[in-house]
Amino acid sequence: MEGLTQLETLEVLVPPMLAQALGYSGEARFLAIYFDAEIGEARWDDGQRDEDAHYEAWEMFINHAAIAPALANYEIGDPLPARHFLLLDRHRMEFHGGALLIGGVELISETMRPGGEARTETATPAKAPTTPEGLEALILRMGFWLGEQLERKL
Repeated sequence: MEGLTQLETLEVLVPPMLAQALGYSGEARFLAIYFDAEIGEARWDDGQRDEDAHYEAWEMFINHAAIAPALANYEIGDPLPARHFLLLDRHRMEFHGGALLIGGVELISETMRPGGEARTETATPAKAPTTPEGLEALILRMGFWLGEQLERKL
């Protein structure tokens, strides 16, 4: 696939509630996350669905002191157009980074997966919050979790 580079594993913390905080409620193992500057929205793509992510969760995650330094070499957008995306492996709870396809936002190819895992693998179903209060509480919980992890590293 022209324009797609090799995925590399990122040394970044993965909050266990990140997928849900972004609004994902599915069971796909892999979840691509990126910012679409044309529509001004963070997005997620599980290979079956591509939807807007909860922007507050995206912004808090990428700008958190425990995360931002690890993403410094990636152009993941917001507010500029993204040149890279993050691929969350929900089984291994790790991120991979890669480049977007030139001229498009087709993020997850049929054949490209870290370690060659199959596209159809599933993970424990995520349940996204259904109320604004539930989302706010989940984002706060994610912030506290990241803060605790950062303190442990110091």
